[in-house]
Amino acid sequence: MITRKQDRGLPGNGGEFATPIKSEPDLHLQLRELAADESLDQDFVEVLHHAGLRGTLQPYDGDNPDISDAAIVFKHPRSDTELVIDPKNDEGFAVLYEDRYDEANSFRTTSDEYPSPKEMGDMVQDMLFTQGVNNAVYSATMPDRFEIRDTGIHADGEGNIHTRIIICDDQDELGGFGYLGYDYTTGEASLSDCDNPDLTLEEVITDLFPEGTSAQQGFDKILQMSAASPFVHGALRKALIGVDMDNPDDVPADGRLREIAFDAAGGSWTKTSDMNDLNHDYRSTVGGIDVKVRDDYLGAIVQYEVWDNREPGVSRQLSSDHGQDLQEVMAVARAKRAAAFHYGTNTGIHEGDRLPFGISAGSERTLPGVDYVWAKGGLAAFKLTENRNADVHPVWRNKDGFYNEKIAWVIPTLTHHGEYAYERVAKALEIAKKEYGPQLATAIRTDPKRYGALSDW
Repeated sequence: MITRKQDRGLPGNGGEFATPIKSEPDLHLQLRELAADESLDQDFVEVLHHAGLRGTLQPYDGDNPDISDAAIVFKHPRSDTELVIDPKNDEGFAVLYEDRYDEANSFRTTSDEYPSPKEMGDMVQDMLFTQGVNNAVYSATMPDRFEIRDTGIHADGEGNIHTRIIICDDQDELGGFGYLGYDYTTGEASLSDCDNPDLTLEEVITDLFPEGTSAQQGFDKILQMSAASPFVHGALRKALIGVDMDNPDDVPADGRLREIAFDAAGGSWTKTSDMNDLNHDYRSTVGGIDVKVRDDYLGAIVQYEVWDNREPGVSRQLSSDHGQDLQEVMAVARAKRAAAFHYGTNTGIHEGDRLPFGISAGSERTLPGVDYVWAKGGLAAFKLTENRNADVHPVWRNKDGFYNEKIAWVIPTLTHHGEYAYERVAKALEIAKKEYGPQLATAIRTDPKRYGALSDW
């Protein structure tokens, strides 16, 4: 039975079934601060705040004799890396990454003279980016014979980008350490400072990268993953985008810098940044579906929107949300677009089209492949595309893909319960147990992959 459209409380149309709206201003304010333990030197904390650090500061509790009692631990909300900032290190002012399980993986940067707040901030950013490069190298390689001891990506004075990996091995096949380099301008790899004349570059490349991966493919992946880091800066950033951030004459008239960025999966995005390099907008358009991601560096907030522009003159928002990790949010947004392509779009539901229950007065996209449709007489239903409807268990599937808004809406809601708000699914389950008890039990028993989670509610 199809019932009249209501103004509130409809699935996909606000009211008690609407997805909760997250409050972002409070989160922004919280993450913009530098939260420090009260036991720390508050004067030094204030200096680090002026250095641009945002995140948390805690006392250092390790037992490394090379780290002074004045050291503190810093963690940025956009990184899993904990850095040790030691203002009274024997080597001067130091920023360190300490691997307490493998000292060989630890590294540091130091300054003989006490740095300015800006220089402190640059040192911290260098270390965060370096660790990002390390993670990229470890993700892109699968070494067997050799061990990776140090990594780095830099741009020379002419803007050419290079990667260097220091490798060694327990069998002393290298005669100590060796340096594997790659020049992105020439596309050439090299092996240097290796005391074993019989070891070839091809052997090293074959051991480091997965089977079938060429040097170019392996090093391109390292660069793509490293360039996606929010901490890339300086000469390397200039080499990547062709613009000197410190030279206003290089900045376009609208104050927005444009470049090509890559996500962890190798997908390309058009990236625009403001002159302060604090807000970044990423955009990727495929087949008429537009994905927009905004990255607020200081606030550590990453927002995304997915828009469907496949119909001429019609733009529908498919999804929006926010998180704290750029790569995770990009992956979610890409998945939303992939779902939109898989489920397709409904036809014959727009204003003036004939529906099973009257003449359409309009429609509203609620999910990829799901539209809320109402007729001129006030009757309404949810319409699923063929692929979306194919997910519905045959025991309660409507062949025409229409599910009325009074009771039958619970069927597509429970079928795709992972895409709806908790409150809506809970309400749908309550109704389904009364109206579709046997069908629900059959669906859970015979299709546990899709419906099994409902048994735990």
